Amino acid sequence: SARRTRNPPPHAAPASRPRTPHPHPPPAPAPAPAPRTRDPHPHPAPAPAPAPAPRTRDPHPPPRPRTRDPHPAPASRTRDPHPPLCEKEWRCTLLPMHKNPYAEALGTRDPLQALAETPEKIRRLVSEWSEKQWNASYEPGKWTGREILIHLAQTELALTTRVRFALSEENYRAQPFSQDAWMAHEAAADARTALDAYLALRRLNVLLFRNLSAEQRRRTFQHPEYGELSPEWVAAQLAGHDLHHLAQLERI
Repeated sequence: SARRTRNPPPHAAPASRPRTPHPHPPPAPAPAPAPRTRDPHPHPAPAPAPAPAPRTRDPHPPPRPRTRDPHPAPASRTRDPHPPLCEKEWRCTLLPMHKNPYAEALGTRDPLQALAETPEKIRRLVSEWSEKQWNASYEPGKWTGREILIHLAQTELALTTRVRFALSEENYRAQPFSQDAWMAHEAAADARTALDAYLALRRLNVLLFRNLSAEQRRRTFQHPEYGELSPEWVAAQLAGHDLHHLAQLERI
């Protein structure tokens, strides 16, 4: 009988096909780089950056703007217990006033210092004077030494009374006084009493001037002859007045 062939199993894998050695063509080789030729017209190389100029200091620099601190620290308000009477700024800020009639005698001295020191110089000068010296004059027809001491005590009363009124009243107007008329009423006073009164009043008045505030020193009042004055002007007048009469006593 004929030979029966056996069918393959229904799910048998198909027979493999033989693989071709190069199913895709190989990639073409990369072209060789073109040789680098020199550009016959090369672009010029960029110029080097210039070196920075040396920094020189401007001999006249513009002023720097002043910026204001939005939150300044509050200034401490301390009051000098003994403020001087001839600070430099006073000479710059005072309103124009009548010239001190004794400015030459005072010179550049500190008014408050002169007010404190001159009475002691006068006391030492006359402490040993005889009655003859007290009744002598530095020039014919002028006041004697005793009358000069009376005049110093009266002036101490008159000028500093103006200061006290100026400090206590608004729009104070001083009243002038006649030194000759005052002298006529007290011409019999002895020299020692006049000296003691002058020294005691000066100690009191120096304390007054030393304890004035800046505002009080500049508080103005009116004088019928000199116009607008202030306590510090009176202090300088009184200090120069002392020195003017000290020079007269030294001539006796």
